[in-house]
Amino acid sequence: MIFKNGFFHADPHPGNMFIQDNNRIALIDFGMAGSLKAAHMQFLASFILGLATKNATTISESLLTLCDKKFFSEKADLEFMVEDMISRHMTFSYENINFSQILNESIKIIQKHNLKLPGSIFLLMKALATVEKFGYNLEANVSLPVLIRPYAETLIKEKFSARQIAGEVYDTLKDYMSLIRDFPGEINEILYNIKQGKITVDINLKEKEIFASGLKQVGGIIGIVFLVGILMAGSLVLITREKEIQGANFMLGASVFFTLWLLFRLFTRTK
Repeated sequence: MIFKNGFFHADPHPGNMFIQDNNRIALIDFGMAGSLKAAHMQFLASFILGLATKNATTISESLLTLCDKKFFSEKADLEFMVEDMISRHMTFSYENINFSQILNESIKIIQKHNLKLPGSIFLLMKALATVEKFGYNLEANVSLPVLIRPYAETLIKEKFSARQIAGEVYDTLKDYMSLIRDFPGEINEILYNIKQGKITVDINLKEKEIFASGLKQVGGIIGIVFLVGILMAGSLVLITREKEIQGANFMLGASVFFTLWLLFRLFTRTK
């Protein structure tokens, strides 16, 4: 149900389950239920296969996919923490790991990096922990990771199937065609608004005082650079003239001094 339909019972305790003929399970009381997007299902599939292969990179990338984070500056640190988690839990074979506990710890790692998680994932964690415990009480040898791995492999195969790839290529081409079609009209609209004086730029700054202070410092530096440049250029012109002019060497020395001082100030501020 989770991997095929992206829907799950979020409170699957024994009181909400009935065993029917032919070992079919009937669930009741769907007052607490959850649904998963396609990206969340792909996260589960990649996460499970990453555990099966003890691949910290695959697990880390699946966690970032869950958070809808394509570029993450702390990815190396995230992967290191996942690697440490794997080394602690994967002393046992894949069949004997506590899947819900590892998933819960992975979510805590994500939260330490201040990444946002979809609310349905917390319901899913609760549901999986309940199912895993319930199954273990019925049969000690039952393994949730073993049971769900075939579904994860099927999802991965569907993701890279020719039909799925063709659909993604078609959607991409359609987006580019829309861009090509609409681009000239949007450029014309921008140019028209510029001629009419209707283009406005809205900059929202949370720390206005910091921005104003930084802008003032930049303005001061630009002014000093401008004056030093004029001083150095003027002194060089005077020195290269045939007739020696008194004070030219002093101007050049002063401009070099101020240049070195400016470089020193810039270096100490950005250090």
